[in-house]
Amino acid sequence: MSPRVANEYGVDVAMWLGVGMNCMSVCMTLGICGLTLWRKKGGGGGGNNIVGYDAVGDTSDSLMEPLLSINDNNGSGDDNGSLIVQEENVKEEPNGGEEQDEDGDVEVNPLNLSSREKDDENDGGDRENGESETSTVMVCNTITMEIAPLEGGTTGSSTDPITNTCMGHIVQFDVMFWLLCLSCVVVYGCVLPFNNIASGILLERNYFTDPPQDCHLQHDDMCSMGDLAPEEGNMAMDSHGDTCVLNQYMRPIIPSSIHIYASNVDNKTISDDWVNDSYVFDHLTENDLDCGDAFWRNACTADYCAAQKMATEKSGRVMSIPYLFSAFLSPLFGHFVDRIGRRAILAVVSCVLLVSVHLSLACMSSSPVVPLVGQGLAYVGYAAVIWPSVPLTVRKESVGTAFGAMTAIQNVGLALFPLLIAFIYKGGGNRYIPNVEYFFVICASMGVLIGILLNILDRKRGGILNKASF
Repeated sequence: MSPRVANEYGVDVAMWLGVGMNCMSVCMTLGICGLTLWRKKGGGGGGNNIVGYDAVGDTSDSLMEPLLSINDNNGSGDDNGSLIVQEENVKEEPNGGEEQDEDGDVEVNPLNLSSREKDDENDGGDRENGESETSTVMVCNTITMEIAPLEGGTTGSSTDPITNTCMGHIVQFDVMFWLLCLSCVVVYGCVLPFNNIASGILLERNYFTDPPQDCHLQHDDMCSMGDLAPEEGNMAMDSHGDTCVLNQYMRPIIPSSIHIYASNVDNKTISDDWVNDSYVFDHLTENDLDCGDAFWRNACTADYCAAQKMATEKSGRVMSIPYLFSAFLSPLFGHFVDRIGRRAILAVVSCVLLVSVHLSLACMSSSPVVPLVGQGLAYVGYAAVIWPSVPLTVRKESVGTAFGAMTAIQNVGLALFPLLIAFIYKGGGNRYIPNVEYFFVICASMGVLIGILLNILDRKRGGILNKASF
């Protein structure tokens, strides 16, 4: 859609359209967050089952039933790993809003959710040897939840201030997680930067290709087509004086030089929409042409601008193929992966497919539709296996940190890869084919090697990545 909008209404309008769509995405995200908070506060019903429910005025048994059932299912509520839930009668004390139960054993603040350690001094001698004397108490208004100590006298949460920090979690990640991160960098570096420059690659490779080198205009210093072109025409000729035959996807020939002034044009209506008053180029190149300017679009190089418009729209439609596959097939493929597993294997298959896609784009001149279908399938397959693999390689309490670390590393790669691609593009004479495509082949090949290492390591670890979810 963007190329068509840019051609019809200008680049500025297309850019503002992108800004508007991004703003819509932000607003939708904020709406989802607001709806989530509203439901948590009880606006969506079912308040008894969500955080923030005020139990002070609720004396029904329905609040305690889910919690008591946990205790019933675990036996008599002893200290063997069961969840002990007790309801306390709380009364307000004048000293700073603290409250006590009837026995005066536990002081709580009824206005806050808190967790604390309680020393059972009165019945400490009754505990069996080897058990911890402290248990975590979670207080929510009048409901107190005691989490009985785990085996070995620990509640299961680390008290080390180092390991409880973000960096403390990150440094403890396993080598399998870091292989996933490295794979994510090289594979997404092969996919997302390609999507950004796919239009240019398709124009250069298929839809706006170079004309024969010996072709030139019959009048090199005059406009090729438009209001200012010669009345008899300005045909493209080869070195033998024969007419050059250009197919519909070849770039039209442009003048080698022009010297035109708006003041010298007899029909002033022609020059009313020109951006400049003069167009003087001793060595005219394609970079000098701006088809947004009525001079080039209507008066001097109308054939070039019309062909460029058609090619841009064509490449825009073709480059949307990977996105369409991602939009429609991602949920289905994700369900398929949940059923069969094989995540590490499918990661390798996706990377092999990417290698073949970019090799064909670099070395062949056939239609780009089939390679882009392969790009879409590889993208869908890889995304469906790489992100669900993260929780399988880290501890449960570190999953959020792991996703954040992986995303940060991915973004570092995505920030550097465009710089590398620009360097390769410039070194290749401002051309994408074949050097930039070879770069993508290297990235995909690295993904294959990393995927093989993941499978070897996963097999030694019991096949956690390749197991089915159900």
